[in-house]
Amino acid sequence: MRNYILLILFILLTACTEPRLAKLDVNTKTFKTEEQAIIVLNKKVNLDKFKSLILVSEDLFGYYDAFNKQTVQQIGYFENVVDFDELQTFIIQNDLVDKVPEVRDRLGLHNLSKAYKPFVWLRYQIRKSEDNKHHIQLILTDTLTAEDYFIAETVLDNFWVGVNARENWYPLFNGLIDYIKNNSETFGTN
Repeated sequence: MRNYILLILFILLTACTEPRLAKLDVNTKTFKTEEQAIIVLNKKVNLDKFKSLILVSEDLFGYYDAFNKQTVQQIGYFENVVDFDELQTFIIQNDLVDKVPEVRDRLGLHNLSKAYKPFVWLRYQIRKSEDNKHHIQLILTDTLTAEDYFIAETVLDNFWVGVNARENWYPLFNGLIDYIKNNSETFGTN
């Protein structure tokens, strides 16, 4: 019984820790992992028009917020990588409060995109498949049109593997890196 309790405690503690940020592989410019995300949507767009700003939502679990933002920054494509708190500060500092009273929903992001300039939103969603498996999705959305351009997903294995960088986050971000490479004329030229 004691070993069973220790095992549960270990699983809970490891599930709630933020992963260490790995460095991009020098040769491939991707994160080292054997796993690959499933690409659900890969819409061709001129991503360079959104290069100046990306909003990175907190993840669904609330544990990896700094990790997610730092990972996107490390990709080195977007000029400004911000979370919702920083976006609200930006709105206040640029006297856009009357035009954009709220930004935590699609309508608010649309209003900011109109008042400031188009940008993209990187967010997460859980999808339950017909076979009752849960998938975490990484979604890139145009804030002006609310159109999703890119969706990648990995299976959530909360029991055996857990939610972790190697099985979930790095495959998702590698999918995003490939998407940027295929939809940008400027990625990797700086």
